Amino acid sequence: MKKLQFLLAFALAATTLSAQPVKKYVLIEHFTNSHCGICASRNPAFFNLIEQPQNASEVHHLAVHPNFPYPACVFHQANTTDNIARTNIYGISGTPRVALNGTLINASSTLMSQANLNSFANQTSPLHVKVTENNSGGTRTVTVSARTVGNIPTAPYKLTLILAEKTINLTTPNGEKVHHNVLRDIISHEDFVPAANGSTVDRTVTYTANPAWNTDELYVLAFVQNTTTKEVINSGTRFDPAISGTREATPQQISIQPNPAQDFAYAQVTDDEVKQVEMFSVSGQRTVLSFQAQQGQIELPVAALAPGIYFVKMTGEKGAYVGKMVKQ
Repeated sequence: MKKLQFLLAFALAATTLSAQPVKKYVLIEHFTNSHCGICASRNPAFFNLIEQPQNASEVHHLAVHPNFPYPACVFHQANTTDNIARTNIYGISGTPRVALNGTLINASSTLMSQANLNSFANQTSPLHVKVTENNSGGTRTVTVSARTVGNIPTAPYKLTLILAEKTINLTTPNGEKVHHNVLRDIISHEDFVPAANGSTVDRTVTYTANPAWNTDELYVLAFVQNTTTKEVINSGTRFDPAISGTREATPQQISIQPNPAQDFAYAQVTDDEVKQVEMFSVSGQRTVLSFQAQQGQIELPVAALAPGIYFVKMTGEKGAYVGKMVKQ
């Protein structure tokens, strides 16, 4: 059924970067169904919660569609095998439900609360998951670099790469019109042995996406999970404001003034020559600005942006730098 071609490569590369714990994202696996009326009634509050500025930069969201209560769910039918596989991991028998970093939250009328999210947010991880994608042409390549930066307990782990579609505009029988981060394919699900502290395991996968999907909206979510306890050690996507290069272990924040800003903001990095500037929505899943940088202070035209929090990523000769900017 799948038309996927795999090119798997493992490389264990030593690094001279100092190791220290990194941000741990909250992986939210959201089990829903496009025919389910209860899902349609609870999902709006759920999305409103995870899109709040204080939450959006903390989470990776994935929508999984089981075959219940309605097997006719269009997203379930698009890939029955992989949707059932993720559902069976948690023994779920009803929708909607959510699992946070591998912990299944008790079903309630609110689906998930701020208190639930707070118990998993603002944590660090001994594993940094970096995702790099090459999306040109029909054949696509994704590389996941899993760098050990602390003590990872000995246990059986899996590294899972899921191809997701960010936004699908489709009115389904339960009345929902917009669907977020829909699981399209599990392109890799393999045993994973962490590298020694300070070293990296790299995996490269080449695949061909179904042409019926919106290729502009496709991205890969990667995560490492303990197969015994179900705990997700960490996760990553290409949208994360991850730092690469010589300063990866000690990320430096850029200077952004004024902040908050209304019409223009000015960004600057010391001790580096900036080449590229990018701005992302707070969820990290939409690029709002991207341009080649000029010398000196960088002007950010933000007047047309919606109020909220944005990430500013500046890439220079020595590395990349990420800061947050508030648009009033």
